[in-house]
Amino acid sequence: VARDLSKGFAEFAKEDGNINIIASADGNFGRAESLKAMENIVQSYGGEFNAVFGHVDDAAVAAIQALKAAGMTPGQDPAKGDIVVVSMCGYK
Repeated sequence: VARDLSKGFAEFAKEDGNINIIASADGNFGRAESLKAMENIVQSYGGEFNAVFGHVDDAAVAAIQALKAAGMTPGQDPAKGDIVVVSMCGYK
């Protein structure tokens, strides 16, 4: 399922033309591994992106934690410098 989701998102991004995927990392569907993966992305690409797509909510929560720790602003408006974080699952 994860491979299909990733492939589908990549196809959507390509068709849309406004989404450029600059990095991808496997957080193994857990918060701790997703946090480490996002910390690595922030370290490598900080300032070069304005959105994060997480396959599961734990990945999105970890991304928000990593962004905040790096002094970046997760939010809803990239025009204001926010980094939009999107997730798929919707569980608590």
